[in-house]
Amino acid sequence: MSFEVITALITPFFKSGKVNYKGLCSLIDYQLKNGIDTFVIFGTTGEGATISNKEKYHIIKKLNNDYGLLINLIVGVSQIDTLLAIEEVKYLSKLKIQGFLVLSPTYLKTNEQGVINHFLKIAESTSFLVYLYYIPKRTGQSFSPEILKILKQQKNIRGIKDASNSKKYFEHLLTFQDLNFQIYSGEDASLMEIIKNADGLVSVISNAYPKTIKDIVRLYESNYLDEAQCLFDKISKMIELLFLEPNPIPIKYLMSRILFLTNNYHLPLYYPSEELKQMIDEEMRRLNNEDFIDR
Repeated sequence: MSFEVITALITPFFKSGKVNYKGLCSLIDYQLKNGIDTFVIFGTTGEGATISNKEKYHIIKKLNNDYGLLINLIVGVSQIDTLLAIEEVKYLSKLKIQGFLVLSPTYLKTNEQGVINHFLKIAESTSFLVYLYYIPKRTGQSFSPEILKILKQQKNIRGIKDASNSKKYFEHLLTFQDLNFQIYSGEDASLMEIIKNADGLVSVISNAYPKTIKDIVRLYESNYLDEAQCLFDKISKMIELLFLEPNPIPIKYLMSRILFLTNNYHLPLYYPSEELKQMIDEEMRRLNNEDFIDR
């Protein structure tokens, strides 16, 4: 089993709030050049909850036309209402995508049967693959791994992205792993802990350092364990900085420095503090001085 690195793409915006398509293409080109071709688009990192279905459709259609089979797109779905999520999934299922990453119910807290119904109804509305997205610190909604026994019976529910930041929970999830149900981590800091047994990582830092993350995986899978750990240790400080303020605030600033992408946000997200900007700049210079540049 080969470990997969999926980049959770940021979404560059113009000051008007519209998606900067040229900037998005620059980011995708950078990813392809450095060995990553599968992306979560319009997820948490991509501020998908603030982008209309119409604009999502327009952007994905253009990506289909411009990149075709060169890229695989997993679309984030974060609607609070199950029926609205179904509406979005049906609308975007007209496009060429790999599947959907569906957030667990948020704000409207429900019981476990409600969680099951939410995911099943959405999965039944599309022929594309569906991946569950578990991030209780953002949704306020937790559920036991046991509900996967029911959800994985739905043929197009093919895995889960876990961002619980709980080692115990993740280890429990691994007991449900098989060829038809994949387990991904959404925590960059967990890479060296989960690389042996998980199916992959949905990464934020790979926006900025895709080759480095791929190199860590390559070294580990080639049994160069010490070298993989050493490379991870070099980038671990930047990983820490990228989560000192809520994602995607820090990573969008870093990408404005690396690829000169427009650094604009949709409210309520806002620019990082001057202190954090300085820390990121200093760490970026340190990495650059070590020839730690993915280009």
